Amino acid sequence: MAVTPTTITTEDQIYLCGTPIKLRLRNLAGDSTITSVQCELYIWSGDLDTPPVLPTKTLIGDKVSVNDDYIEFQISEILASYITGTKFAWGTGANPPSISGEGVFFQYKYQVTSVSDETPIESVTNFATMGYRYDFEQVGDVAMSTANQPYFGLLPINYTRNYTDKLVYYKREFDFTKTLGTCTSENIITSTVNPAACTGLQLGDKYLIVYINRHGLWDYFTPYGKAIKSVKLDSQVTPRLYRNTNSINNSVSHSKYRQIENSDQTYVLNTGDLHELMTEQIEEVIYSPLVYLMEFTGAVYDIVSVGLTVDSTVVTVDSTTITVDAVTITEADQGLFSTYKQIPVVCSTESFVKRTRLNDKGKINYDLEFEVTTGRINNLR
Repeated sequence: MAVTPTTITTEDQIYLCGTPIKLRLRNLAGDSTITSVQCELYIWSGDLDTPPVLPTKTLIGDKVSVNDDYIEFQISEILASYITGTKFAWGTGANPPSISGEGVFFQYKYQVTSVSDETPIESVTNFATMGYRYDFEQVGDVAMSTANQPYFGLLPINYTRNYTDKLVYYKREFDFTKTLGTCTSENIITSTVNPAACTGLQLGDKYLIVYINRHGLWDYFTPYGKAIKSVKLDSQVTPRLYRNTNSINNSVSHSKYRQIENSDQTYVLNTGDLHELMTEQIEEVIYSPLVYLMEFTGAVYDIVSVGLTVDSTVVTVDSTTITVDAVTITEADQGLFSTYKQIPVVCSTESFVKRTRLNDKGKINYDLEFEVTTGRINNLR
């Protein structure tokens, strides 16, 4: 049974895999005569209008209690296993970051196998990300024959933020205007320059925290407090063995050898003083499943230049005056950070205390700890 894709036009069609996603399936009568069901789950990326011909997963189940009028499947882990290609690469100057793989389309079709003449029931097309919902966003079941467990929109993300004038900030959000023939798993999410960054507090330092927010989209937090970098070593010292010790000069030869097994890197970043309304974003950073730390050297673009295309017919590749890897620097890039390191990290801060002006005497700041996913010494094998 193939599915017919539909346009994604409302927030009700956005599902967040960090929270359980339950398909609550009923027969057409919506009563307890249902006993078993076969559900085909279709998951795909790329063009919306080209779902797979064959189901990605086939789920078969029986109802638990004789009085139940539904059969339920929990599919968040299945969907999450297909959102494995999430990629983020910082853009140079005013260019937006390169982002892909934030989510996948999914659709399901099921048939109640306990009723011989039951018509197959098909859902609309939905989109799933690695986001999550808070406890107060729980919703109950809806008494409809084809209902799963609707979410009724997304909690808005409209944080008060700190910014630096040496970066351009882009806001990621869902685009519900795409047609069936133009929508893809990439352009359903758009990047637009965040206008608030032009009027916000210019307090940013040389770090930027890039993370997946609760909608499952890439977001930014700019700390400007104290930053501490540290390395914890795990080493082993072993004696060196010599066949003829009389030939060894102890004043120049090492009799012991030290081998570094691990060199774990840690960053502790203080957020700087925050407005009380900014603490919600700190909570999101701590919960985020994917985090990058951008470390800027402080260098900025200060000269406008024109890049060189590789297919130029005027300048030869072996030119000694112009390099092939030259990039175009425009007036919009001037004053922006030019050199950086993008560091994959995990947030190791394991607790969050909601701080307020009243409780904390007007000073609100947090120390966020991040562990780099690779050692200081490259030991990847």
